[in-house]
Amino acid sequence: MSISGAYKRMRVYKEFYPLLSRDHVHQDEWPSFERLVAILPIIRKGGDKEEWYQKAKNLIFKDLREEIHTVAGPLNNKVCKHEQTSLFKKCEDCGAWIPVEGECEHGE
Repeated sequence: MSISGAYKRMRVYKEFYPLLSRDHVHQDEWPSFERLVAILPIIRKGGDKEEWYQKAKNLIFKDLREEIHTVAGPLNNKVCKHEQTSLFKKCEDCGAWIPVEGECEHGE
């Protein structure tokens, strides 16, 4: 498991374990980990935990993604028009991305 995957599991456990243990149902009936990860940003921004837990548990994944989209905005970059962008340079030595200030889009 990757470090980011481990952190996701820790955040999901921290946020949702009280609800999961309250249900007193077998673990197979809990919402999937992917569903809980998908709603986690909404919960962290103040969304109602119980409401979103129920949505994750009861909605099909497509409907859940649409609900998330209505609250959080587009879920993928195909919808975004990329109107607000920033320029970066990549350091060849260490691989760090450094913001470029004062240059236009074409580097002129």
